Amino acid sequence: MNWKRFSPSIPLAGVWLLAVLPASAPAALIYENVGGDGLIYDSATALYWTQDGNLSGENFSWGDAQSWAAQLNYGGVAAGNWQMPAPDQLTSLFSQLDGTDHKYGAEVYFGIGPHDFATDVSTFYWTDTATTDFNFYYGYPGYDPDSSDLLAAWAVTATTPVPEPVPVALGAVSLLVWGGICRRQRVLATDEHG
Repeated sequence: MNWKRFSPSIPLAGVWLLAVLPASAPAALIYENVGGDGLIYDSATALYWTQDGNLSGENFSWGDAQSWAAQLNYGGVAAGNWQMPAPDQLTSLFSQLDGTDHKYGAEVYFGIGPHDFATDVSTFYWTDTATTDFNFYYGYPGYDPDSSDLLAAWAVTATTPVPEPVPVALGAVSLLVWGGICRRQRVLATDEHG
C-alpha cells in the first residue's frame, strides 16, 4: 500500500475531528493554596470551597450559618463574597469526592496529590435554603429541617481568590527599585564629573 498517497488526508481528518468534537474537559476538584489557606475549586460549578468542611469548628442554626458565611474573610476572598451552597452545588462536590460507603470524616480525598482532600467533613450541612439540609453520608439533600437545628456550615464562593502579596517578593521588588535609583544617581554623577 502506498501510504504517501493517503498522508494528506490524515491531518485533514484530525482537524475535522477536533472541529466536530466538543472541547469540554471532565469536571474535577482542584486543590489551591492561597496565602496559606486551603481551597477546593470545583470545575463543574466554577465554585471555590474552603478545604476545611467545618472551618468554624461549630454548628449553627440556619440564620447563624448564613451570617457566618457572609462574614467569612478567607483564602484571598473578602467578606461578603462567601455564602451557603445550594443543594445542587453540594451534590456536585459530593459526586467528585473519592469514597466508598460515605464521604465524611477527618480527611476525604478527591485526588492523588498530597493536598487533594477535604478536612473535617460533617455528616449534615445547611444549604442556602432554610427548609433543606444536605446529608454528606449518603450525598443527597434533605427536607424540612427546623431552622433552629444546629448543623455544620461549608462556605462556597464564585469569586476568584486574590493571593496576598508575599513579603519576600515585595522585598525583591524594593531592592530592584532601590538598585535602579542608585544606578541612575551614579550615572548622573559620572556625567556631571566626567
